[in-house]
Amino acid sequence: VEMCAQEWCRQTHHEFITDPQTQFLLPLTFCTDETGTDVFQRHPLEPLMFTLGILRNFIRERSSSWRHAGFTPKVSKGKNSCESLQLYHDCMAMILSTLKPLQDNPPATGVAAFW
Repeated sequence: VEMCAQEWCRQTHHEFITDPQTQFLLPLTFCTDETGTDVFQRHPLEPLMFTLGILRNFIRERSSSWRHAGFTPKVSKGKNSCESLQLYHDCMAMILSTLKPLQDNPPATGVAAFW
């Protein structure tokens, strides 16, 4: 299914777009998956990848349509689950922190980003 043809997209547009002549939604789609950084998989990372939701599905499925937003490290086995989860959340907050100001104060061109 095309992302921008869904009901949640219409509702979000209705809620956030006040001037359709100068504003539009720019939905971002994120994906993360653990990968190794060497032959022996000793230092795994989880890249956080994103693409634009306004792209058609057949274009979004191309690897060339995805970009790296950042990386989260794999926590050592000595850490407990609460520390691991907190580190993961801290890393994600840091990676996504640059999007928050754009969402709170959209650029003059009228882009209203959401994720």
